[in-house]
Amino acid sequence: MTVSVERDEGVVTAVFDDGKANALTFTAISELRSALGMAVEVNAALVLTGRSGYFCAGFDLGVMRSGERELVASLSSQGFVLFGEMLSAPIPIVAACTGHALAAGALLLLATDYKIGQPGTYQVGLNETRIGIALPQEAIDMARFRLSRNHLAAATLFATVVAPDQACAFGYLDRLDADPLGAALSAATDIAAADLRVFAKTKERMNADIVRRLMGAPPDQEGS
Repeated sequence: MTVSVERDEGVVTAVFDDGKANALTFTAISELRSALGMAVEVNAALVLTGRSGYFCAGFDLGVMRSGERELVASLSSQGFVLFGEMLSAPIPIVAACTGHALAAGALLLLATDYKIGQPGTYQVGLNETRIGIALPQEAIDMARFRLSRNHLAAATLFATVVAPDQACAFGYLDRLDADPLGAALSAATDIAAADLRVFAKTKERMNADIVRRLMGAPPDQEGS
């Protein structure tokens, strides 16, 4: 198991740790979707975090560089289904970013509602262009939805990866905290104490366009 789940006082915590770089494999995506489903079922906030040094390094490169178009398309499709489900989920989702968040790992970060990063020298960004992978339309749509317009070209066309403090300026992170998991749990507990029906309706209205884009068409066969 690569995702462990704990539940406590209105908050479900999902810890993504494969012992390596936290790649989005078929198994990891399935387990993250299960954790999300559990949080939705019990109407709890979800806190998503990674292992020390890594939040998520993106889609499994073994698959993405395999040359097997159907396999690549399937992994990409399942990943964007996860992102769409997160953006449409009627619960708060808070990320505690503990390290590198690259390619689809950066998209996983952008699919959450609030993003707290740990200070450090790790990197965050959509680095696909630099590793020979064209950004799929769905990734560009998510970047347009979440990232600062002033930094959008740098983030996408120029595949600029940034340190945590600059990641806040780009829009990958909302703020930094020396204890990102503790801060994320506190933020999630605070919002979970409010009327989540009101939160859900506001989130639905705010995310309606990006959810339609992600759920309305299959992703490209090249991806993050």
